Amino acid sequence: MPKYNKEIKTPNKPYSRSKLQEGKSKSKVANENLKKKSITKSERVKNANMTNQLDNLMDDLSNHLTQSKKPKKTNKDKVLEQQKLDEQQRQYEQMQNDMDDALGLLTSL
Repeated sequence: MPKYNKEIKTPNKPYSRSKLQEGKSKSKVANENLKKKSITKSERVKNANMTNQLDNLMDDLSNHLTQSKKPKKTNKDKVLEQQKLDEQQRQYEQMQNDMDDALGLLTSL
């Protein structure tokens, strides 16, 4: 097996850019920035108005898009609700029985 030669250095990375290309791209960006026009006051006012309108619309939409968070029911809460429901059912049945008995006594008179 041949020995590794430590003196051999690899040339430039294959994907590195040359300094000339970097200089050209920077000058293009600089030229584009110089060509841009400044924003007039009327355009700024229009943009501000549009931004306010969009903010208002987003506020309206956010109320519709957010889901209401309901607290999760634990087993203890479920048991308490079932007990309350059973108690109310028992009271209702007792009242119905009392009303039936009262109606029966009224009809016997």
